Amino acid sequence: MSTVTKLSDRQLTQDELDLSRKPKHQELLALSEVRHLAELVEREEVKGWEAVFKRAITDSGLFDSEIADSLEMDKGQLSKTLAAGNLQTRRIERFNRAVGNRIILQVWNYRAGFEMKPLLSETERKLAETEKENLELKNELAAITKFMKKIK
Repeated sequence: MSTVTKLSDRQLTQDELDLSRKPKHQELLALSEVRHLAELVEREEVKGWEAVFKRAITDSGLFDSEIADSLEMDKGQLSKTLAAGNLQTRRIERFNRAVGNRIILQVWNYRAGFEMKPLLSETERKLAETEKENLELKNELAAITKFMKKIK
């Protein structure tokens, strides 16, 4: 005789598993490519955004089903969402992480009149400051050297 144990919702937990494959490592799109996608959105908003989402998925190297799983949707629901050019705001960040790129945000920012650039790391920022200080010191040294030559 088998027994059936009923569990409450509190007893059930669902762990989020990482994708079995990782998206391709990608840099930001070239501004010309972002401009082209933004123009598509401008001409026909729904189809344009669908093209932006599809480009993000294509560039990731992953299948639609893998992206759908990471967004906790089935593939059909993702397809309908993308065809409508409408991904819920709360899912955009997860979508960007899943596809490994920021194409959606680049197009969004471009349409608002901005260009995305990566922030400098602390080390890069300190290096830039040091290079600026070195240039200032070289200019001062050159001025002193020129002055000393005139005195001789």
